[in-house]
Amino acid sequence: MTSKHHQTILPMTLATILIVSVYAINAQLTNTAIIYSTGRISTNKVWAKSGSAEDIQAAVDAVAAAGGGIVYVPAGNFTFDSERASMYVSGIGIIYYGVRVPGGVNVIGAGKDVTILQSEEPTNTARHIMFFCDGSNDKPIRISGITFVGYVVGNKDDGTYPFIHEGVRMWNCKKHRVDHCKFLNFPGSGVSASCYQSASKRENGEDQYYWNWGVIDHCDFDNPYKANSGTWQYGYGVSLGGGGRGTAPQAWLYNLSDILGRWDIETNPVRCALYQWNATKNAYDLVDPYGGKYFRWLVYIEDCTFRRCRHGIASNGGVFYVARHNYFEYNYPIGWPNVDVHGAQGNQGFWGGRGAEVYDNIINESEVAGGWGIDFRGGGGVVFNNTIISCDYGVSMRYEGADTNTVCWVKDLWIWNNTFIDVTTQIYDPYNLYEEGVHYFLQPRPNYTPYPYPHSMTLQA
Repeated sequence: MTSKHHQTILPMTLATILIVSVYAINAQLTNTAIIYSTGRISTNKVWAKSGSAEDIQAAVDAVAAAGGGIVYVPAGNFTFDSERASMYVSGIGIIYYGVRVPGGVNVIGAGKDVTILQSEEPTNTARHIMFFCDGSNDKPIRISGITFVGYVVGNKDDGTYPFIHEGVRMWNCKKHRVDHCKFLNFPGSGVSASCYQSASKRENGEDQYYWNWGVIDHCDFDNPYKANSGTWQYGYGVSLGGGGRGTAPQAWLYNLSDILGRWDIETNPVRCALYQWNATKNAYDLVDPYGGKYFRWLVYIEDCTFRRCRHGIASNGGVFYVARHNYFEYNYPIGWPNVDVHGAQGNQGFWGGRGAEVYDNIINESEVAGGWGIDFRGGGGVVFNNTIISCDYGVSMRYEGADTNTVCWVKDLWIWNNTFIDVTTQIYDPYNLYEEGVHYFLQPRPNYTPYPYPHSMTLQA
């Protein structure tokens, strides 16, 4: 009996040691590993061996294989390979990336300027992304406590020379969060949050859009490469995109009252309007205000700082965002808006941002004495309680050049109680398109209540 017992235990013990050893090559387990009868390890917390792309990816893969959890990245200054792997992403194209993070995995560093990932010089002009986070499985992703450092080659950021395009890309993510991170030297965006442009997610018998729903908080965005002599064009802080783009019919949130001050678009969903292109009239016809897909593109940005960004925040493709309690300064190139809602590009192509709630922010351009504060090139929303200092234009309303897609033009925009200090033109309508009391209003919006601050997701440990 004793002999038989030992014969049974020995293979199981050896198998356990082998399995643990395989994981331990690339990561350190931080909690008790449970060995099931199948011989698999279940653990939801893993320490990456280092901050290299290879070691973080190994830890991410281990946690993902166990069903999800947390990857901790240690303190230190680590060289990071953003060309470690490449793949084709429908809706983006070929990308190179350092780490690919699936939904259900969080990556947590030791803190800003404590865990530092320093990109190596890229070898080609393709799109490079340090962390590509794919939430297509509808599981949340959080990236926290890391300083991401890009790399710029040459004296232009227009694609002539290689550069690391983005720090973190949230793609098709539901309840994503990027917090307490720093982003330096990204000619694309420090954080990009967007989704696939077509309704291709099958739910309850119909196609729906993927999500871009989350929070970006307590992050710092700066592009010190622009302090060097060069022809600098881009370098966004946060860029946001929705699924309202491509060919007709288009998705567009019809009534801003359905989204203002809200967060609960999962438990209390709202449908987009359905527009159909009419070639005879060369315009869009409204088919049904609530006959389209569910609206899923809502991002909160709060308690962040932006410096030397072409746009601190930029939006497109029907996305709606809330920017509050942020600080913007030293807009560069001078003359671009710090806070931007992009307009439509082409009648049947790229639709602009749906709008924004912009409040309790400080935009201070006293260091350069120029630039723009807040610019709506389409959509609507609310702009209040902001302090705008030393800008040429405080709050502006425009549209995209020759575009005749009036659906996306500015309307339902409410502006009140902003403080303008040394601002040349407080309210700016360069094309004389918009009429006060019709398209925009210089008073509080009736029946509007902001979503509670701070955001509930920022209260997580």
